[in-house]
Amino acid sequence: TGLVDKDELAARGDLAISDSIGKAGLEKEYDQLLRGRSGAAYREVDASGRPQHDLRQLAPIAGADLYLTIDAELQEYIYQLLDERARAEGGGEKAAADQEKRVPTAGAVIALDPTTGAVRALVSYPAYDPNVFSQPARRDPAQKILTDPLQPLFNRAVGGTYAPGSTIKPLFAAAGLSAGLITPQTTWLSSGGLRVGEWFFPDWKAGGHGITDVRKALAESVNTFFYLLVGGDATVKGLGPETAGEFLRSFSWGEPTGIDVPGEAGGLVPGPEWKEDTLGQPWYIGDTYHLAIGQGDVLVTPLQVAVATAAIANDGRVFTPRVVEREQEADGGTSRHPASEEKLPIAREHLAVVRQGMRQAVTEGSARRLTTLPIPLAGKTGTAQVGGTEDTHAWFTSFGPYEKPELVVTVLLERGGEGDDAAVPLAEKIWQWWAEHGAVNDP
Repeated sequence: TGLVDKDELAARGDLAISDSIGKAGLEKEYDQLLRGRSGAAYREVDASGRPQHDLRQLAPIAGADLYLTIDAELQEYIYQLLDERARAEGGGEKAAADQEKRVPTAGAVIALDPTTGAVRALVSYPAYDPNVFSQPARRDPAQKILTDPLQPLFNRAVGGTYAPGSTIKPLFAAAGLSAGLITPQTTWLSSGGLRVGEWFFPDWKAGGHGITDVRKALAESVNTFFYLLVGGDATVKGLGPETAGEFLRSFSWGEPTGIDVPGEAGGLVPGPEWKEDTLGQPWYIGDTYHLAIGQGDVLVTPLQVAVATAAIANDGRVFTPRVVEREQEADGGTSRHPASEEKLPIAREHLAVVRQGMRQAVTEGSARRLTTLPIPLAGKTGTAQVGGTEDTHAWFTSFGPYEKPELVVTVLLERGGEGDDAAVPLAEKIWQWWAEHGAVNDP
């Protein structure tokens, strides 16, 4: 919160120049509801301004209380994990005086209920103490936050956009099955990559992965399978960029999810028309191959990856995520915020195959270190190269328990390395905490 500025004062007739107003987060989104109504006394005065008669009074109305879906203990635990990681790698406050040696630690973690879209944790790191902006005596800490190169004011969970890397592959697997381009039994040979003229599009594993079906392609993150599935070649018909884009948008990619937190970004689902209009360049097969593995121009928020993972986990319901569960008025009246959802154009049996592949990623694939957890999980790792550099964003998105999902956990570590080396261990600790503390109490 902060003092109202001249633009806010001009736009809102219910504000006075001395008022504070929500500047970010839920305080901004629900400002009018939280504010209530100020009281007033109307009096007749003479020409000198002396009161003559009391005319009437307008009683103040207290603002509503908001009850959140957030599990405060889980939220705090996840933040502590990120903070410990930052300090262990030389990030955070202890390295602020030595910027050349500082290893930036930044990222986001989303935990949500796949059966309702209720957000259990929404963590952006680094974060900040909002009290410094409402306490004039703390101007120095406020200035430090404003000048921090890691931009702690930026909510990466909903506003940060990143190449999704291989977290895009479950969506394309579902799309290929739905479009009839593959069946669960379809196999293609991964021998190390595909060559198109002078260009080579590699698998991450030298020599390839051998004969691969869709489950193995997800478990081992086989690039060649998805090059063919989305882009095709002389012998295989692929989805093509337009159809691929339509399926991505059905998962709420390329547009805001509608969460009740301000500052949400929509990401980008690129295609031939976009590239021609924006860059003035034609779309090449290489663009399609890059899209197939979550590279190139495609951008998503961590929240969008979590929402898509939830849709796969829950048999195809794309929920609008929410942070406010209900509001309670001063008079005791309560209003609940019901779940809102859309249905994927993908059959349940096709999503079941995708879930099997994501489960296989945990039992024998890129996330197999999670097999020792007491909760059976399914998930997908991702390693997304940051354009023009050797750095990579580390992703892992997961749901569990496998047979009856009650939680989705999505981890993004900016320039964190590889998904299996960086994001999976963090997710492992979160899932262990969840196993020990059980389901969230109803708010």
